[in-house]
Amino acid sequence: MDRPAHITVGVLGHVDHGKTSLVRALTGMETDRLREEKERGLSIVPGFAFLESERGVIDFIDVPGHEDFIRMMISGATGIDFLLLAVAANEGIKPQTEEHFNIAGFLGLVKGLVVITKSDLVDDAGCDRVRDEISSFTAGTFMEAAPVIAVSVNDARSLNNLRVLLEKQLHNPAARADSGQCYLPLDRVFTMSGFGTVATGTLRYGTLANGQEVEIMPRGSRARIRQLQVHNKVEEIAYPGQRVAVNLRNIDREQVARGDALASPGYLEPTRLLDVELQLLERVRPQPRYGEMARVLFGTCEEPAALRILGERQPKPGSLCVAQLACRRDVAVPVGEHFILRSMSPVTTIGGGRILDNSPAKHRRSDNSAVSRLANLASGDTAEVVDELIRATGVRGMDMAELSRSMNLAADDLLQGLDKTEVVFAGPQRLLSRSAFDSLCEQALAGVGRFHEANPGRQGQPLTEFRSGLEAGVDEPVFRFLVEHLVDQGLLQTDKSIIRLRDFDPLGALNPQEKKIAEDIASAFAAGGLKPPEPGEVLQGNPQRKRLYRLLADTGELVPVHNRDTNRVLVFHRRSIEGMVTMLEQAYPGSTAFSVADARKLVDTSRKYAIPLLEYLDSRRVTIRIGDKRKLNPGNKNLGSEQ
Repeated sequence: MDRPAHITVGVLGHVDHGKTSLVRALTGMETDRLREEKERGLSIVPGFAFLESERGVIDFIDVPGHEDFIRMMISGATGIDFLLLAVAANEGIKPQTEEHFNIAGFLGLVKGLVVITKSDLVDDAGCDRVRDEISSFTAGTFMEAAPVIAVSVNDARSLNNLRVLLEKQLHNPAARADSGQCYLPLDRVFTMSGFGTVATGTLRYGTLANGQEVEIMPRGSRARIRQLQVHNKVEEIAYPGQRVAVNLRNIDREQVARGDALASPGYLEPTRLLDVELQLLERVRPQPRYGEMARVLFGTCEEPAALRILGERQPKPGSLCVAQLACRRDVAVPVGEHFILRSMSPVTTIGGGRILDNSPAKHRRSDNSAVSRLANLASGDTAEVVDELIRATGVRGMDMAELSRSMNLAADDLLQGLDKTEVVFAGPQRLLSRSAFDSLCEQALAGVGRFHEANPGRQGQPLTEFRSGLEAGVDEPVFRFLVEHLVDQGLLQTDKSIIRLRDFDPLGALNPQEKKIAEDIASAFAAGGLKPPEPGEVLQGNPQRKRLYRLLADTGELVPVHNRDTNRVLVFHRRSIEGMVTMLEQAYPGSTAFSVADARKLVDTSRKYAIPLLEYLDSRRVTIRIGDKRKLNPGNKNLGSEQ
């Protein structure tokens, strides 16, 4: 990907700790754009700026620090991959410092630095006291070893030192999972004269391109991109992590809103249930109760949801657990996205975590299998997660595209992890768990065996009946693969519309009298050669002879052939037809063509028999008709009976 290195830096911290002034000093850009923000001297909505250097581009998201605007803070923090935590030298750690820091951890951040702002307001001893406070505050967290730098917006040297530290991050930008699908949570939507509807956000996954079709989620309406802007410049493509403005074609302002997301069509589905891994804060009192309402925030969306912590025991403060969120309205969010959970009233942060399943079934609190399944999904081990997701689909299985969406991984990355899994490829793109497929094979073999026991005089079980006896959910591709697998393993045989155990011999189950009658029937047709007797003459209207005839036809020893001219059935012995094919091969080798008259004369039979026989060979692809002539199909001697 030929583009400059890029990181998105979230500037977090307590209100009035100098975040906006710091960003302005670093970039020369004003992030407080609203009149109310300028009048009140505090940020209300996230502000955006960027810094370009020879090494790449640094995007800054300046998030509101006041407790009244934590919702906006979380919205702005979506998509950041590096934390810049601002702590004022004259105040130190404050309540929103702690809350912002906890939220950053819940959003999955693992890198950052701490800036002691307003360092010119205290002496060196004052700065050292704040350093000690920061060291104690970050101990045991992902920021424990993070750099701490004192900065004043009035000191060019300190600002330059901070720029150098930030630019170093461009050498090792955050790795971003790429499922090949785009996801852009929208933080602003507005109308621009001459352009129409414009939506902005930080692109989380995938790429966006001019002319690309996107889906507005969770609404589900489609739109096409007219134009893209990144850092106020028109671009053909926007990449993950970039702040992007998207001009949408033929979409009214009322059809899209802040909190919606643009996604690849079909990537996300609206849902009201989310299975999650939840980390509770240590200090939250009282602990949340099962079923109580809370505010779930992810991307730029905030939605009330019932919190259903799963498992028999109430989790302890600070513990990690699995839960299901039942949202009041439809939401759409990728698996793996981080979220924040806040109480309804008073509004405080309860905890946070990540989405494990964005299309789950409803769980009971005491459903231990659901708890175990979610624990496996939370493990982060690709093989474990793949096995768990596919195992849950049973005999239906899962397509690669569906699995890719469920894990938010590109298909190529997914394939690399499949070697360590217990999965079966039921075709190029369909996956089944090994346990489900083995169980299905056992079920199939047992079903055919029961059929043979109940019907010893029948050659095999009709395929339609065989399939209906399998577990519900087996679709056509899986069914075909199952039959092919069992035939390849030498366990079953199939002949168009029937299936039987490989070692089953229906003739062997006949009593001596039945065997004698069957032999008489077969001999009568064999003696007739290519001029066989009429079936009625041989069967004599006898029900037992008719049943045994059908058995011989099922086994392929006798071959019924339809005569279209007379609309009657001619019955040949298999050896007679094989002899005819051998004579044709000797007389007309390779691609030598022959006519009906040629064949009739060669095998010494009449048109009454020759034409139906050749049409039968055509149907089995033993011969190929070309106009009024035919030629043999090399290598094909499939003379199995038509069922």
